[in-house]
Amino acid sequence: MFSDKRRVSLAATAVLAASTLAGCAVPGQGDPGVAAEGAGVTVTLEEVQSYSEGLLDIGILDNADWALTLALFHDAAIDEAADLGMAWSDDEIAADIEAWAEVIGYPDADTSPEAIEVTHTAKAIGFLATSEEGSAFLSDMANELEADSVSSPRFGDFTAAAFFDSLSQAASSASDNVGTIGETVYVVFVAITGYADAASAPDWFGSPEPVAPGGTDATPEPSTDATE
Repeated sequence: MFSDKRRVSLAATAVLAASTLAGCAVPGQGDPGVAAEGAGVTVTLEEVQSYSEGLLDIGILDNADWALTLALFHDAAIDEAADLGMAWSDDEIAADIEAWAEVIGYPDADTSPEAIEVTHTAKAIGFLATSEEGSAFLSDMANELEADSVSSPRFGDFTAAAFFDSLSQAASSASDNVGTIGETVYVVFVAITGYADAASAPDWFGSPEPVAPGGTDATPEPSTDATE
């Protein structure tokens, strides 16, 4: 599923995505480095690229829409989870990344700062989605982003409906795969977006499997299209 060849192709995709993002038009006050701003949050194109690299480090398809959505929710989701009594250290998140990589059979995982950030965000969002108070927080923030945020034309408009659809798909995937992946199945919550149809998730999303004995991929490789 996550071969060395796949890693190289994803890295090449990340470089291409970076050059594409750099040419995006400007939201807000005309800063060419801004991907989205509003609702008290500003995310730069550099941060989007950083989050994309974090996805690659945990063996996830590079997707700029996911990266931007994670960056928009990062601080608020982690703070809200902590307020509700759930906080995790970087060391705990790094241990989760190593466990995730082992169970999905991805030998090139990296507990980089970028990987820790995207995984931490996914863990917070996954936790919030399981409680009434947390779900209300996510709903309020998504609606506020839809009403108040402005994004680069590269991404289009953030919509709460797209976010809720992808969140629901992530929750279903987590439920379907917890028996195979275990506690770190929450990592599937990296694949959330307020910018695209949830049906655009890669082939493996919803049915990841470990690499088969002998190093043969147990599932087909997903597309290398960063915007899929």
